[in-house]
Amino acid sequence: MKKIRGFTLIELIVTMSVAAVLMTVAVPGFFNLVQNNQVTAQTNSLISSLNLARSEAVKRGVPVLVTAAEGGFSRGWCVHLPGECNEDNAIRVSYGFDRLEAHAGFAVLGFDERGARVLPSEALAATIMLHPAACAADTQRAREITVAVTGQIRVERKGC
Repeated sequence: MKKIRGFTLIELIVTMSVAAVLMTVAVPGFFNLVQNNQVTAQTNSLISSLNLARSEAVKRGVPVLVTAAEGGFSRGWCVHLPGECNEDNAIRVSYGFDRLEAHAGFAVLGFDERGARVLPSEALAATIMLHPAACAADTQRAREITVAVTGQIRVERKGC
């Protein structure tokens, strides 16, 4: 006669309890990792576009603009020659990410043929703050992109 093997009810309950505890610890950490990666990807994409605009302005010898999409930089942006962003003068069009917010006091950033920032002209440094939509104030998940008058771009981690 064969003995039937399997798990007892107690073994299953203990295994499920251990799995529940592990998931309780792992899921919030994974969520934070995902948020950090989203902000980093959006920041890198925006910096890449700003660097492209600056280098194209120098290469072409004409001003190049970075214009926020309707709704701000969190919805996307367009690197283009002066005028409207359309297929005739667009250099690159980028789309924003979900669940991220961008705050800037301007909608257009421009570089001249020397690579210097010309728009917005009233500020010493143009700043764009990117952060997750649901971001606790005590976390360092926000990124602040600063473009100096000289065109130099700097990124700094900030609290939300």
